[in-house]
Amino acid sequence: MADNKLFGRATIRVNGKTFRQEKGATLDVGGTKRTTKMPVRGRPGYTEEEVPSKLEASVFIDALTSISEIRSWKDVTVSFECDTGQAFVVNGGWQTDTPVVEESDGKVKITIEGPAAEELLG
Repeated sequence: MADNKLFGRATIRVNGKTFRQEKGATLDVGGTKRTTKMPVRGRPGYTEEEVPSKLEASVFIDALTSISEIRSWKDVTVSFECDTGQAFVVNGGWQTDTPVVEESDGKVKITIEGPAAEELLG
């Protein structure tokens, strides 16, 4: 029997704390980026460079949310868990942007970058 379940929800944790986030969180797992180079003659090739992982999410603010804590995040462990079983972890991440608090929606946007994410295999 085929499994028809597709990824639809993520769970985000920072240093073990679970955040309630708005749908639409993204994780660029980072790692090796290849850029295609086209010569005048001959076959194309590529160059490589390492790029960071990047998590972007909007999390809801409750009475226990500390914006000052979010602003000071550095050397944090971030996990991004898919409802289909895949899980990724970023060790040693940091908050890159200042937190933007949105009154109309009751949330704050977080952006964390760090070393390439590692996929945790079951």
